[in-house]
Amino acid sequence: MSEQAEIQTRPLPSDTADFAEPEKSRRWVLPTIVGLVAAAIAGAILWHNTSTNNANQPVAASTSTATVKTTDLVETTTYDGVLTYGDSRTVKSKAMGTVTWLPAAGAKVKQGERLYDVNETSSYLMIGKIPMYRTLQNGVADGADIKQLETDLHALGFDPDGMTIDSTFTSATTAAVEAWQKHIGVTQDGIVTPALVQFLPSELRIQSLSAQVGDSVAAESALYSASGTGRVATVTLSAADSTVAKTGEQVSISLPNGESVPGVIASIATAAASSSSTGGGSGGGSVNQQGASSTASSSSVDVTVSVTDPKAATEPDQTPVSIAFTSNGAKGVLAAPVTALIALAGGGYALEVQDSSGATHLVATKPGLYAVGGLVEVTGDGIADGTTVVIPAGA
Repeated sequence: MSEQAEIQTRPLPSDTADFAEPEKSRRWVLPTIVGLVAAAIAGAILWHNTSTNNANQPVAASTSTATVKTTDLVETTTYDGVLTYGDSRTVKSKAMGTVTWLPAAGAKVKQGERLYDVNETSSYLMIGKIPMYRTLQNGVADGADIKQLETDLHALGFDPDGMTIDSTFTSATTAAVEAWQKHIGVTQDGIVTPALVQFLPSELRIQSLSAQVGDSVAAESALYSASGTGRVATVTLSAADSTVAKTGEQVSISLPNGESVPGVIASIATAAASSSSTGGGSGGGSVNQQGASSTASSSSVDVTVSVTDPKAATEPDQTPVSIAFTSNGAKGVLAAPVTALIALAGGGYALEVQDSSGATHLVATKPGLYAVGGLVEVTGDGIADGTTVVIPAGA
């Protein structure tokens, strides 16, 4: 039987007084419950209003402080350039015949490795500034090319008799040549011909082929274009802007990923005359993001910067970069963060100086040199080394 059926069949009590006390209890409980619910609703409304009011209140922006310091500052001028490979050259055949092997585009040829094969005879790379212009063997006249050869053989580990590295081809040199010839699998006669060796200034990175395997070539036929494996950054400056570049000086090179690497100016060369134009360098110059450095000129200057930092080694050829040249400097000046400068409504700038009690006041300042690292030269009444300045919120 269901609960409802049980209630319906239960007999009514004979004495109604038995229900008097429970009725009294219900009258007390109901107002109490209503009161608690009302209190809860009121609390919820109060919380909502408080939360809403707090959400609508502006959050006070926080400021920070910095210390004025005496330091040396460097100002830079930035130009657009490219990261590439240096020592571009054309590799030519020194023999006549049929090309039987060539390295692939993009490959690297290291010291002592094959440059090409003609008629299945290989030519090998040795490092040196003087070209291979004669056959080298015992008894030839002294020369710097002999010293180059001895230096290469020693670096490659072929020096069984401990030859003296100088300009003289000795029996020890012959022994070193024969040890190398045995390694590469050619006749061990101690004779080095221009067909066997080419002296080039650096190891190579193959750029593009101008001949193919199977081609018939004559002596001095172009086989491929190549560059060195070292990275360089290049930029073209107007003649007027080129005063920022000095051979041997350091520059900073910004890579596309935001990292910066150092470089050293390796060479400065006058480029072919060009028509009058506006803008510095290949993409225009800027001084610390403060504005363009534009000069009309009928000539330009090519600047090559040597880059040895490993961070640049993995960047593709012709990667766009920004090159920052040192254009000005100041030693022992007071400097503060650029973000501490406050532009005044009537013109000029000020610094908000904070004293030891935490109170602040404005001091007029005339910014001087804007430098690398976000610093600026400052002067003003009471501004000294150790002065605390406020950096405005959001700066």
